[in-house]
Amino acid sequence: MPPGCLPARHRRPPRSRHPIDCPARPARRRRVRHPRPDTGPNELAAAITATLAEPGIPIGELLPQASVGVAAGSGDARYTLAQADAALHTAKRSGHPVLVYAPERDGIPNRDGSRPPLRRRDQRSGTDPLASTPATAAVQAGLVCSETDMATILRAVRTAHDWWALVLEATSTGTGAQPPTPTAQTAQEHMAQYADLAARIAPILNPDRQ
Repeated sequence: MPPGCLPARHRRPPRSRHPIDCPARPARRRRVRHPRPDTGPNELAAAITATLAEPGIPIGELLPQASVGVAAGSGDARYTLAQADAALHTAKRSGHPVLVYAPERDGIPNRDGSRPPLRRRDQRSGTDPLASTPATAAVQAGLVCSETDMATILRAVRTAHDWWALVLEATSTGTGAQPPTPTAQTAQEHMAQYADLAARIAPILNPDRQ
């Protein structure tokens, strides 16, 4: 990588859908001047942070934001870009707008700059991703639940909590108290609800097993 080359990874601003159904655009363009050859990653991160902190005009109900990962290196550009991508993932998870790559915090990417094949699109032949997912990153999945589903999940969590609370009480006091035994009909109803919910959640969490 040429001296002074500082790769940075960023996410696009969110889009806002209006009645005319067209993507929203930033109210004005924001620019960061090209860094000098001797600009360090921390100085560049500070400049980007200052630019993002400038007052902006909301678009509908959204104020465009960005997450940026910065890394500096003198070796393989792809590996340095992967380091910037790892910092970007940490920035998004932690809510920071700009972060400079730190291996102890962001993890160490693959030496070739590729992303571990955690997603289907990365497992297809011919793909050549530039960035990597740090070793410490957790696999995240999005799930949209109905109000009924959320009530089922909440009831399951509370039931599990109450069950273990009784077990803990019995263990601590030696009273031999037992959790309440549900009726057969109640058990069947809850089992059916949990089985249906689990059947719909499982493909989202484990798509490759389907």
